[in-house]
Amino acid sequence: MNHLEFQYEEMEKIYAQNEKLIAGLLKDEKVQEYRRLMRLRKQYKEKMQEVYKKMKFREYTTCSHVLIKTKVEEGKREGRIATRCGCIICGLNEAALDVENPTYEETVMAEYLKSIRPRVLAGLELDITCNLPIAEGIYASVKENNPDVTKEEIINLFKIALVSGYIEEETPKVKTKDEDFDK
Repeated sequence: MNHLEFQYEEMEKIYAQNEKLIAGLLKDEKVQEYRRLMRLRKQYKEKMQEVYKKMKFREYTTCSHVLIKTKVEEGKREGRIATRCGCIICGLNEAALDVENPTYEETVMAEYLKSIRPRVLAGLELDITCNLPIAEGIYASVKENNPDVTKEEIINLFKIALVSGYIEEETPKVKTKDEDFDK
């Protein structure tokens, strides 16, 4: 018997032992309960994602978008910057279309954006380029403290914030060949 055959037979024995152990564990009540809970967990996660998607589609559809511009690095072209629109009210962001490894939220956004015709976000456009999460935070804070604020007042507040330096115009950091973002 050569070395490879011997090695294979040893692995086959260990594999068979593991199969017996697994079969024994599957009879254990705690393991059965764990498997049941894992299946239930998976079902609820799938249902939650379904409901979340429907909620977000409804939110995106009914929102009276107030749009700002945000700059993103184009994934396929190193050093190229693209301008995308994002809504400060609902968070819908065209940049979700460019994400290489999207979160579930970004996937839902991208699916929604691909489903609308024309494929352009429509709404009140502010001539402001900044970070969308910062703009969303400012909007939420203003709405919380002044629930009756109008869109025109919000526009003025954003312009004042931009001029006063509270919001900085966004200039994304572009990775160059010699640069590593993790440093």
